[in-house]
Amino acid sequence: MVSDYVITEHHILTPDPIPVEDPVGVAFWPPDVHSVRRIVKDGYAYNEGFVFEPYGNWRPLPISYRALIPKRKECTNLLTPTCPSSSHIAYGAIRLEWTFMVLGQSSAIAAVMAIESNQDVQNIEYEKLREKLLAAHQVLKVD
Repeated sequence: MVSDYVITEHHILTPDPIPVEDPVGVAFWPPDVHSVRRIVKDGYAYNEGFVFEPYGNWRPLPISYRALIPKRKECTNLLTPTCPSSSHIAYGAIRLEWTFMVLGQSSAIAAVMAIESNQDVQNIEYEKLREKLLAAHQVLKVD
């Protein structure tokens, strides 16, 4: 899904990551992308496409609510905690079970708000969602 907000490696990398104005959870894992193929070069086997920055230039990633909802013209009643709008590298930092559980809880709270107020998920007021997330002990930033 490509929403109005796309998470990219520029949200993860330090020293100057893109700030997230409407976080609904935090991913705490370095960019981690598995090899796409194995090649032989100069008589040696190499894994191509592998990215893992355990000690690299990354930080915990606040995940935007807008990355969990589709563009209004495409759908108004969908929240997707496991398929956020993100680049391949950013998804490598998001794709872990514990992050999916966090995003699932946040999506469920937003879904209840949308149902109870009879409005589209795009119309959920972030400040009210934030209050409910914090009341549920959701971590929205790491200082």
